[in-house]
Amino acid sequence: MKYCFIGLYLCFAVMISSCERPNQSIESIKELTYLEPAAVQDLYQMLKDTVEIFERAGIRYSASSGTVLGMVRHEGLIPWDDDADLVVLHEDELKLNEVKQAFDTLGYQIVCDPWDSSVYRISKIGNPIARAKNVTFPFIDVATVALNPKENKVMYVNWRMLHYFPTEWFKPEAFFPLSKRAFGPIQLYCVSDPEWYLAHYYGVDWKKAGRIVPRHYKPKHTHTVEVNFETHPEFLKPALPEKPLLERVKLLPNHMFE
Repeated sequence: MKYCFIGLYLCFAVMISSCERPNQSIESIKELTYLEPAAVQDLYQMLKDTVEIFERAGIRYSASSGTVLGMVRHEGLIPWDDDADLVVLHEDELKLNEVKQAFDTLGYQIVCDPWDSSVYRISKIGNPIARAKNVTFPFIDVATVALNPKENKVMYVNWRMLHYFPTEWFKPEAFFPLSKRAFGPIQLYCVSDPEWYLAHYYGVDWKKAGRIVPRHYKPKHTHTVEVNFETHPEFLKPALPEKPLLERVKLLPNHMFE
């Protein structure tokens, strides 16, 4: 559920600092790589609206990938992340088409592209265009997962996701039961053992360091920056919305979720 293959490494935890440019200040790194406040506000609002639509429609979901990493390591949005990642249980996938009117009413679009590395992308109409057809920036990636009884793993359903991210799977006991955790000012469902998942997918040093790669929509960010959180703990501070988030889904009529 990433924008492209490079998204796999967006927040990959490693203990290296050799890619930092000489004489590059902390502030210049933040200016080049951090998500802009308006985009942070949009992404939190979009995420709040999306999961509340899912919950009203009975769509079972979990945070995944960099959103889980931000939830556990930063207690919110990783400040250089520029999308959100969710997975939906395959049994509930048909319901995504049934709530399209709710998304349309709130000014969002859902793009379904099974040939891309993500199955669904949710974005706000009117935002800057991202490097994907009919998708604006920032956006939410949504993929589908299911329990594979033969392998006893919760895995992606989409074949391209399986191809691009073969190591991103869950032990059933690490995935179920889903429970809510704080993500900045909102609550999201998350896998039952996020620390197992993060160590399995990102590596054992996921708590200690982060790798900031060029972003989906920031042309001046052209090189990789790797930060050690033990020496630069300021990078652990989450990006948070500057204004209160709006209560919009509660105002939608019930027929949109039936």
